[in-house]
Amino acid sequence: TVNDGKYGLHVLILFDDLEVEKKDIVNDFLTIVFESKDRFDSSSNPLPCKFGLPEIINKLDSFGYDYIFIPAHVDNDKGFFKSFSSVTYKKFIEKNYFRDKIVAFQNINESSKRNFEAALNEVYGDSYRSHIPAYVTYSDAKKIEELGKNPHYVKLGCYDFKTLKFAFLNHELRLSSGYQDDKYPLIKSVQIESGNFIKRFETQFNRSLNTIIGIRGSGKSTVLELIRWCFGLQPNEDDKYKEQIIKNALGNSGKVTVNIISKDGYEYKIEKYAGDNYEKVFNDKNELTQLKALSGLFNLSYYGQRDLAKISQDYGKISIIDDFIKDEIDSLRKKEKTILSTLDELINDLKNNQKFNYDIEQLKEELEVKSEQKRKFEEKKADTVFKEQANYEKDNIKIDQIKSIFEEIKNELGSFKTHVLENFDSVSKMKFNVLKSSDVDFINAFRKNIITLIGDLEKLINDSIHNYPEQFKSFLENMEKVKEKTRQLSEEFNKDNIDSNFYFTLEKDIEKIRIKINTLDNINKKIRNIKNELDNKIVELTKVRRDIYSIRLKKAKELESKINFVQLDVIYRDNEESFLEFLSDRLSGKRISKQKSEKLIKKYKSGYEIVKAVEGSDDEFNDILTPTETFSLRERIEKYYHDFFTFQPDDRLNIKYKSHEAFKEFKHLSIGQRAAALLGIILSEGCDPLIIDQPEDDIDNNTLYEGIIHLLHEQKNSRQFILATHNSNIVVLGDSENVIICHSDKDEFKGTNNSIDTLSVQHEIINIMEGGKDAFEKRKLIYQLWS
Repeated sequence: TVNDGKYGLHVLILFDDLEVEKKDIVNDFLTIVFESKDRFDSSSNPLPCKFGLPEIINKLDSFGYDYIFIPAHVDNDKGFFKSFSSVTYKKFIEKNYFRDKIVAFQNINESSKRNFEAALNEVYGDSYRSHIPAYVTYSDAKKIEELGKNPHYVKLGCYDFKTLKFAFLNHELRLSSGYQDDKYPLIKSVQIESGNFIKRFETQFNRSLNTIIGIRGSGKSTVLELIRWCFGLQPNEDDKYKEQIIKNALGNSGKVTVNIISKDGYEYKIEKYAGDNYEKVFNDKNELTQLKALSGLFNLSYYGQRDLAKISQDYGKISIIDDFIKDEIDSLRKKEKTILSTLDELINDLKNNQKFNYDIEQLKEELEVKSEQKRKFEEKKADTVFKEQANYEKDNIKIDQIKSIFEEIKNELGSFKTHVLENFDSVSKMKFNVLKSSDVDFINAFRKNIITLIGDLEKLINDSIHNYPEQFKSFLENMEKVKEKTRQLSEEFNKDNIDSNFYFTLEKDIEKIRIKINTLDNINKKIRNIKNELDNKIVELTKVRRDIYSIRLKKAKELESKINFVQLDVIYRDNEESFLEFLSDRLSGKRISKQKSEKLIKKYKSGYEIVKAVEGSDDEFNDILTPTETFSLRERIEKYYHDFFTFQPDDRLNIKYKSHEAFKEFKHLSIGQRAAALLGIILSEGCDPLIIDQPEDDIDNNTLYEGIIHLLHEQKNSRQFILATHNSNIVVLGDSENVIICHSDKDEFKGTNNSIDTLSVQHEIINIMEGGKDAFEKRKLIYQLWS
């Protein structure tokens, strides 16, 4: 009890237990502060010591032993805020007592908290938060059975006094009034065995920040690449180089095992051997499943070396936003895929019908000419002579067409039968788990019945084709008799210089032209219907892609609100670079200049709009391309019809980064600023494990600390991070819960891990990691505690 206030001030003072074991420093200190004064009254109640708070702190500083000083139950009669007025404790603030000397307040109420922080703000201004001590609760027990009530939780990687004091000094990261038991997906551990460079290595991962350190070439990236490979996640670039990393690490017989906890809280084991194309996933009962590692149960965000540099190009930036909304994007992509499949069928149907490219107007003119010739022939009464043969010839044409239809049906029926058998047989090989035998019998009966039905149809068609000649034998014999009759009559007409053969040809030609015109009318009607359906599907496709844009924009604005150094916007269908590449690729060799392609994409916002412009030949389109160029474009549209019809440039993520109190456009940023902006977005939100290989590349230490490390602090209690790094700021100032140290000895990997709170890890960090002058100043307090 400190000699302050009306009743005295209760405080808790902790000393290093290792020092207490060597010497009775508690009694030594009590002797100093009580001097000759009694410690208890006649009723054995504790009495205040001789000195007030300032003197006690001075004596602690001169005592020669480190200490932790916590005023107890600060709003009670013997508490800090009952013992001192705001004027008095403001003087303590000015002497830098808080956080430096007084590391915590116990059981402070909201009113005292507001008044105290207001006083801090008056003295320190905007930096007042760095002087706020920890606000803790604990049992304040008067009896043994009351111990453990009202607990306050401390995150420790090493159970010693220095680590405990460090936790109080960094209470925002290390202390919590509630137990952190949030459920989010985790990588529990990785085990590598029987490899080449890595013969055997196993490490556990913490649920918060894991850092992998080591000199260059020690195997940091290799560990991350093996995790990526085990999950079946494809690299974003340098495929051959990263394949070689895997091969060198595992040799021909190595194995990687990763243990995970899914977002639903279930444990799974993922195994993959050298040379395997696919991973195996086992459930918590060690039963092999049919799951993929990266399924709806578990997602992983992975960024290897140079991945951020690649994403910084306009093509890749929007993917950062998509990583936050995978489920929503996947749902819309499924709708998009269904629409694209329908569009593909419609476009193929359109192409098949456009093969009949007769000019219907020319056919109509030809029909009119031949009909006029026929009329003149009939004026000479020749039609009465040859009409019967002409009718036979007409019917014979129709009979031949019907026979062709029979043959076509036969071929299509055979293809349909093959399709049915292949699909049913692929399903029948599957093993049903809970389906009743009666249900399986129903499926098999349906297959049998439909195959029987197809067989009956095949027999009907084959019989019809076989019987076709016999069926029309009488008709053909009669036609030959009529031909003989007309031949005799023709001889008589020839004597009068009347060419009867021309009449026969004329009748046939007129009938053929009429059939063609009728067919083309039907085809053109079908083409119009197909194009209408295509237009409707394009509207549906555009709506889905507009919905994708909307959720991207919403998420971008949500992320922006969490990052004070980045502004985000999503521009609908604004990725002109991808549109230009699309056109350049499809128009290769057609001598349409890049400048004209750029004009097209400025005017028309999708491939579909270009198709419509070509079909409509509007004035603005004709101002861009010459007739020859338009013809070339039309040829390429016909060749790549599906591509043009469905292509829409992707949305563009517009990023602005705060530099010297002003926001700069992404294209004007340095490489380091670009990396910092992208990394800030990646770190700002999410619950899936995030793996990054050397996130600090190209980022200066000040930017790293002010932006990136603060985000790590905010997120690491609700998301797992696994970072390979050369930068000590990430490890030390990020307060890494688990540090994995990599060494390479005679081309063989060695790895160990422990908490950053342990002396061995602290010495490794100091020995092998570099940091700039500013970084060392920022971590000065930490290094003093380690020394």
